[in-house]
Amino acid sequence: MGALHGEFVIPNRGGGYRTIDVQTGQVTAVSPTSIGVKSDDGFTKTYAVDENTVVDAGRDGIANVKVGHTVHLVAVVEGSTAHAMDIDDTTNLGAIRQHWQPR
Repeated sequence: MGALHGEFVIPNRGGGYRTIDVQTGQVTAVSPTSIGVKSDDGFTKTYAVDENTVVDAGRDGIANVKVGHTVHLVAVVEGSTAHAMDIDDTTNLGAIRQHWQPR
């Protein structure tokens, strides 16, 4: 899709609506409970991370994500907090995919 960052609203299961954030950029900070991301246009945001956050399709945990890596992130916004739902570390995933490419 090529989007650097954005926010949209979707219907919530069981009624109501849910706000979703998406962002692609470089990791500026990472801990077991949060991740900071800065997009190429300078937009920055910090997201909460918890046991429900899926990192690299469940293959890796947040500890494998490093400052300077590029990530694509999807988060659910609840009040003033954006909870990371899915983090794809494209730096790590790219290295894994290269391992399997024909030589």
